[in-house]
Amino acid sequence: MTSLLTQFTAVSSTTSRQSTPGSRFSWRRLPWWIELATIITGYVAYEVLRAVSPTRAGSALGNAASVLHVERWMHIDIELHLNHALSAHPLLGSAAGLYYGILHFAVTPIVLGYVWWRRPVDYPRLRSALVLMSFTALLVFWAWPVAPPRFALPGAVDTLITRNVLGAGSAHGVSGLVDAYAAMPSLHVGWAVWCAVAIVVTVRSRWRYLAWLYPIATTIVVLATANHYILDAVAGAALSLGMLAVTGSFAQPAWVQSEVRPLAKAA
Repeated sequence: MTSLLTQFTAVSSTTSRQSTPGSRFSWRRLPWWIELATIITGYVAYEVLRAVSPTRAGSALGNAASVLHVERWMHIDIELHLNHALSAHPLLGSAAGLYYGILHFAVTPIVLGYVWWRRPVDYPRLRSALVLMSFTALLVFWAWPVAPPRFALPGAVDTLITRNVLGAGSAHGVSGLVDAYAAMPSLHVGWAVWCAVAIVVTVRSRWRYLAWLYPIATTIVVLATANHYILDAVAGAALSLGMLAVTGSFAQPAWVQSEVRPLAKAA
């Protein structure tokens, strides 16, 4: 009987350790090939949605005008000033264009892969937050398209086109791989915030808080390249933090729990 009680206590302890607030909104860690297939499927779904969506330039420009109106009322319409400051320096413009076109699609998968490999207990919550955030943003893109400043703001310089970053100036360049009317919310900022949170809650180093420099830099880049408004960035960050909270990603990470338990026993 004592042995059975001991085993039951051990199983209950393991279950409670892996169950966190918001876990009902997340699903378990799957084999890497299934996780990869899920990501590819999500990307294909995004492309299909783009293909079947009707031409909506008029609505997107109208919604962009609404965003600009609110920003001007709040005196936070800084996009054009940042854009002109960046455009005055060709080298900085090219660097910002490369940052915008590459890091968004490189850093997030790297961080996701690290969490899957090194923090399997924390992975389900963090991955689920990323998926839910991206899906919610996709719905917003469909329901409320917003043209970016490079299309809607008179005088804005399209940095990627002007500097021909990653062939954006050609018909088959990187500009053909993105939804031109998906400014709100900014997934560049949302994913960057997700990366920072994922690093902070899964990495033990005292330097992990430097990860917050990534979403800060990303916000500056998306504004200066005239791809997003400041309200897009705020919406992207809020959506990311909201989904992280819903999935319980801010709960005490597994590596902290593993260090706290021996101390509690010693006390």
